Amino acid sequence: MTLGDWDGLAPLAAVVALAILALSPGHRQPPGPPPQARQDALEDAPAGESIPWVDSQNGRQGVMIAAGIFRGIDGRWCRRYRVAEGSTTTVRDRVACRDNSGAWQDLPLASSAPQLAETPP
Repeated sequence: MTLGDWDGLAPLAAVVALAILALSPGHRQPPGPPPQARQDALEDAPAGESIPWVDSQNGRQGVMIAAGIFRGIDGRWCRRYRVAEGSTTTVRDRVACRDNSGAWQDLPLASSAPQLAETPP
């Protein structure tokens, strides 16, 4: 194989590199609000209210908007929410469900949102 034979492989190599980067654990989900701010907003914020947050460790800031709570078919209480960071207009939709200790845990992006079983009383 000569050097010229590799020319056609450059686009394929770029796609593979991007796929590896996108699937690596550190790139699956942008950080969003600090954990305690996210827990507090998911626990107490009325649906649709914009909750500003600031990460005191690195200065990142943004807004979180929680939606309604629902029970997934697996029995866990879940909540959809949106995160906007900084001055960007990019909004990321997320879903968090309560774990056995009652804390809200984000579902991985690769996971689909739990199916709705019922809404809370």
